[in-house]
Amino acid sequence: MPDWTHDQIEKFGYAVANLVADYVRLVETSRVSPGTDPGTLEAEISTSWPETAEDPFALLAEFRDKIVPNSIHISSPNYYGLINPAPTLIGVFAETLAGALNQNCGAWGQSPAASTIERQVIEWLCRLLGYPPTAFGTLTTGGTLANVTAFKLALTWKFPEVAERGITALGSPATFYASEEGHFSLDRAADLVGIGRRHLRKIDSDDHFRIRVDLLCSAIERDLAEGYKPCGLIGIAGTTSTGNVDPLTALGDVARRYHLWYHVDAAYGGPAALSQKWPHLLAGIELADSVTMDPHKWLFVPNLAGAILVKNRQHLRDSFFLQPSYIPQKTADGEETLNFFQLGILGSRRFDALKIWLSLRHQGFEWYRSVIERQIGLCLLLRDLFQSEEGWTVMNRVELGILCVRYTSAALGEEMASSQGAERRMTERKIDQVNNEIQRRMVESGRAWISTTRLKGKTALRINVISHRTREEHVRGLFDLLRECARQAGLNSGNGPSQAADVPPASRT
Repeated sequence: MPDWTHDQIEKFGYAVANLVADYVRLVETSRVSPGTDPGTLEAEISTSWPETAEDPFALLAEFRDKIVPNSIHISSPNYYGLINPAPTLIGVFAETLAGALNQNCGAWGQSPAASTIERQVIEWLCRLLGYPPTAFGTLTTGGTLANVTAFKLALTWKFPEVAERGITALGSPATFYASEEGHFSLDRAADLVGIGRRHLRKIDSDDHFRIRVDLLCSAIERDLAEGYKPCGLIGIAGTTSTGNVDPLTALGDVARRYHLWYHVDAAYGGPAALSQKWPHLLAGIELADSVTMDPHKWLFVPNLAGAILVKNRQHLRDSFFLQPSYIPQKTADGEETLNFFQLGILGSRRFDALKIWLSLRHQGFEWYRSVIERQIGLCLLLRDLFQSEEGWTVMNRVELGILCVRYTSAALGEEMASSQGAERRMTERKIDQVNNEIQRRMVESGRAWISTTRLKGKTALRINVISHRTREEHVRGLFDLLRECARQAGLNSGNGPSQAADVPPASRT
């Protein structure tokens, strides 16, 4: 099929822009979740082998009629889910612009403007954290790849021989340390760099879901005594379940004392460093040797956009530098070029810097600061509402934009008060079931979307204020909706979930 003409491109572009505009206009009043199932969706969307060409406008109509209504509407102000924000609209259109240029951002020679823009974005993110001018980094596909990169940096820094001779050159296992609340990507990183998941030591957290420094030091001392080789320490700046922040300054002291690479996983919480209202939130993050930050989380950039930031840029080169003969390393005038493939894991790389660069410039850090502070404030408002409501327990201290609550009906509360041992554990499981039922009813209603998590062995309802469109009326509506779902999911004499009718569904738009 030949290239489209200018008129065809323009006509299709207008159609796409109109679809996006209609979507944004209607998203607040649409169901947040589609209320479908895998079998039904497969039958509705699956199509035959595409042997012959199809009309692009027919395909766009199929996207509008089948894909949009069967998606989770993350852009809704009533989405309180898994740290997936409503994206900036300039970021949405930046994806099209980047696709049109189709730059491979691994080498400057293949992407001169894109590489320059990525350098500037990285420098802005380093400045946001309070890093010195020696800092640098690279963009990644997200926090998982950034954390894998950090493990590799730690191994190369502590044990340079590993890059050539492999992990077996150490003789005895290298160990890393993180809170039990760490993201699953830390386990994956331990696996991928070859130390094995069992050598990622998961340290118990305190009542605020922050790593216990005393237990951390004991674990390091025990490993040293048993012949292991402590290598890296990971602090969490915004745990996935509760949004709590480890004691970053204390962890920096531990890392220096034991000569460990200090990495902070701030995939979610990193942009909280912008806050002027709560300037203490990420105190100590500047001590880290490396930091994970996901612009596709609290900088509201469309997926995917992650970053690994390193206090001393030389560590990136030490860990990843290779010089293949088929990739030019200099300009025609002999000037050394910036080649991001030499500073990280990825070879072929998308022009993801464009959507970050345009979003930051269009919105401005002032806007980001105000939204982040507003979202934390909305979370604190929800906390106060639940604390004043009988039957609800606030499970975490609100530090960022996540609140976890747990509902206990009056009947189950009485049962808990009069039971112990195995009988008490059985009652706790009933309470877990009720909270799972609350979440199910809410999601199936389509009126809002929240998740559940497990905290200290108990099921909690997890609310993440993450959409920049969410306002006070939305969180107050969520509070009322949760109370209604809790009433319907209440127990009949403590024996099981009631058969009350589901919450009235939202309209399907």
